Amino acid sequence: MSTEFGAKSLKILQLGAALALASSASGCATTVVALGASAAAVAISDKTAGAAIDDTATTTEIKAKMLNGKGYSLGGVQVAVYEGFVLLAGNTPTPQDRIEAERRAWTSAGTRNVANEIVVGPGRSITGVVQDGAISAEIKAKYLRSSVKSVNYKVETSQKTVYLLGIARSRMELTDAVEEARTVGGVQKVVSYVRILDRPVIQQPETPAEAAARRAQGSPYCEGRGQK
Repeated sequence: MSTEFGAKSLKILQLGAALALASSASGCATTVVALGASAAAVAISDKTAGAAIDDTATTTEIKAKMLNGKGYSLGGVQVAVYEGFVLLAGNTPTPQDRIEAERRAWTSAGTRNVANEIVVGPGRSITGVVQDGAISAEIKAKYLRSSVKSVNYKVETSQKTVYLLGIARSRMELTDAVEEARTVGGVQKVVSYVRILDRPVIQQPETPAEAAARRAQGSPYCEGRGQK
């Protein structure tokens, strides 16, 4: 997505926030209030407003490419995007479909990198979709009750495997985010594609020994503890 579009979209968000305040003052309830709330959410996230808008557009574009199969079966592919990092999860019937899904993801202008976690095999049942959704929802709820800065994380669950994307304020926070997800009932595996704030590459959480030593010392993992 172009910088010009991102700048224009940011102005729209700012205008939406201002209009939301005006509408609230006059007692009018409009859809602009939701737009203003979105702008406020972006403001407290460590991801920029422009990046958030770009990610939404990229997600929409890639999902449309998957639905428009044209000879391929890509309807079971799940798509999540954070700062241009595209996660592909879910299922495809054949290896060729899996390869085609990744190829299409790369054709989006907003794509910076692709993690292809698609499994070749039968798709999820309705029950499986509901269970995966419940797992994601519970993890997000746990983050809100914890010291993990929840607005910095995107959670995607596929066949009880949890994928985390986003920005951690420290390696220690990343460890806690992974552990919070791992302890949710039904979770079989947690895969992290999270980077540390001010670092451009994906980082791994602490080892169990490192985490145990830190907690034994009672060390907080970062400033701003408790912020969401």
